[in-house]
Amino acid sequence: MEIKNIFDYTSVPRELLYFDRRNLDAYGVDENPSLNYYIEEILSEKYANICKYEEFATSIFDCAYYICTVAYTDNHPERRFGALLWEADTVMRHNSDYIASVLAVALLQMWARRFDKSHQHLKRLFKQLEDELRENHFVAFNSFYVAIKQKMITSGLRKIDSVDEFKPRSINRKVLKNIDYWDWTKQFGTDMDKMLEFIFAIGKNEEEQKTIAAYMREVLHPAFKNGGEYNYCFEYIERQIYLQFHADEEKAKIEAEIDAEIEQEYQQQFELDFYREEFPKLKKENECLRVEVAEIKNRLEDTATDEDINAIFETTIQKQPQDSTETQNEISGCESSNFNLQLLEAQNKIKEQDQTIQEQEEEIKRLKEEKLSNKSDEQFKKELNRIKEKHEDTLVALLKPAFFNIEDDAREFLSRIHGLDNQGVTDVAWQFLHDKKITPSKKGRFIWNVLTAAKLYNATEQNWTAALRKAN
Repeated sequence: MEIKNIFDYTSVPRELLYFDRRNLDAYGVDENPSLNYYIEEILSEKYANICKYEEFATSIFDCAYYICTVAYTDNHPERRFGALLWEADTVMRHNSDYIASVLAVALLQMWARRFDKSHQHLKRLFKQLEDELRENHFVAFNSFYVAIKQKMITSGLRKIDSVDEFKPRSINRKVLKNIDYWDWTKQFGTDMDKMLEFIFAIGKNEEEQKTIAAYMREVLHPAFKNGGEYNYCFEYIERQIYLQFHADEEKAKIEAEIDAEIEQEYQQQFELDFYREEFPKLKKENECLRVEVAEIKNRLEDTATDEDINAIFETTIQKQPQDSTETQNEISGCESSNFNLQLLEAQNKIKEQDQTIQEQEEEIKRLKEEKLSNKSDEQFKKELNRIKEKHEDTLVALLKPAFFNIEDDAREFLSRIHGLDNQGVTDVAWQFLHDKKITPSKKGRFIWNVLTAAKLYNATEQNWTAALRKAN
C-alpha cells in the first residue's frame, strides 16, 4: 500500500526514511541499457578524475534517491522544496556543480516514471526542481538531463513503471537506537498529538508503529514528572495504533455482543410467551378429556359389573400402552367393548396430557426463577439501553481528555452529534471549540481518531482540520 501523508518527512533524521547504499553497483549502473547506466556513464566522463570517484558517485545517487523517496511519500513535496535543496547543498558540501548533478539525477528518476494518477502531486515539485536546474546557472547539467532523456527514448526505455526503489525503509528498534544524535525529548516532550503524528507517518504497518511507540515510551520517560500521566499517555497511544488497523473489527465486535444479548433476551421472552399461551390450552383440553371419561364411566355402569370396571382401571394404570393385546383380551369380556376401548384411550391420553402439563409448569417455574416472567417490553428496552450506554461510556472515556477531562461535556458532545452527517458533526465540534470546551491541542487528530473509529465521522482528517479552522 502506497504511503501518503502531509507529514513533513524532512523534519526527521534522514536515516529514518532512507537507507544509503554502500556502493555504486547497488544502483544497477552496470545493466546496459538502463537509466542508471546512462546516468553513470555521463557522471564518470565528468568526474572520472575525482579522488574516490565511486564513493562520490554513490553519494550523488543516494542524495537524489532520498529526494525521490520524500517526493513519492509526501502528499505535498513541493512544500519541502527548500528543505530538499538544503539537504543536497549540505551533502554536496555547497558545490554548485555537485548539487546540479543531484537535481538532474532526481529529475531523471521522476521523469522516467511519468507521474501516474497516484502521483499527480509530484508535478509541482518536478517543475520547481527543473526551474532550479535552468535558472541557477546549471546550464551544463540541464543539457546532461536532456541528453539522458534522449538516450532513453532512442534505446526504447521510454518509461519505468515501478516506484518500489523509493519505498521508505523498514523501521525496527535497531534503526531507532542508531539515531542517537536526535533529541527525542525536545521534539515531542509530552505532546501525544505530535507523537501520534510521527508514529503514523513513519510506521508503515502495525508492527512498526508498535515498535516506534515502545521505543518512545522508553526514551521519553524522563520528560514525564507524573507516572500516572506517563502511563495514560502511552496507553492512549497504544489504543490509537490498535484502532488504526482494527477499528472495523472493534466496532463489529461491539455490535455482535449487543446483538447477541438482545437475541438472548428476546428468545427467553419468546419461550415464556409460548408456554403462557400453551398452558391454558392444555388444561382446557385435559378438563374436556376428564368429562369424556366420566361420561364413559356412566354409560359403562349400565352394561358392566363393578369388577369389570375396576379391572379395566387397574389394567390402564399398571400397563404401558404397548401391551395392547392383553388389554384387548380383558376388555373383550365386557358386553360394551366399544365403551371400554374409548375409556382406555381416554385414560392414556389424560396420562400423557398430565405429563405434558407438568413439564410446562416446571418450565414456567424455571423461567420465573430466572426473573424473566415479569419482564415487560419496557424492561427489555431498559436492558438494551444499558448495553448501548456501556458502549457510549467507552467512547466518553476516550474523548474525555479532549474536553479538559470533563466527562459531562464529552457526553453532551456525543449526544449532540448522534445521527448527524459529517457537516453536522463538525458544526457541533466548532461550537464546542468556540465555547472553549475543547482542549485546543487535541481538537485535531485526537478527536478525529475516536470519531472515525466509532464510525461517527467518515471524512478525512484534512476535512476535519479544515472545518475547525474557522474556530481559531
